[in-house]
Amino acid sequence: MAEFRPDTTSTSEEEDAVIASCLLLSLPTKRKVRKHRKKREFWVRPWVMRRPSLGAYANLLKELANEDQQACTSFLRMGIANFNALLQKVEPLILKQDTVMREAISPGERLAVTLRYLASGKF
Repeated sequence: MAEFRPDTTSTSEEEDAVIASCLLLSLPTKRKVRKHRKKREFWVRPWVMRRPSLGAYANLLKELANEDQQACTSFLRMGIANFNALLQKVEPLILKQDTVMREAISPGERLAVTLRYLASGKF
């Protein structure tokens, strides 16, 4: 193979500009220094893990539906029959899959939280 030897005796201003730009592009750039993050203590907090058995949807809403229909209607701003009918219609749209990392929030709980928020503006 023939070795490339640039002619150092004559260069034009355009060639000088091309060489200068190539040199500038090859200079190392500053890299962002990442601060070390604090190691996570929990992936999911323990009290969140107890939500399926001790949460408001698991306890309060089911007790209200069984014992006090009027309080349940006040809580959701609709009767339990209407809630179940609405849940059947929107369940395929709001259903999420469980993953290896955690279980998804159930469609009934998602709907109850949404209705509660729309009714009161609070969680």
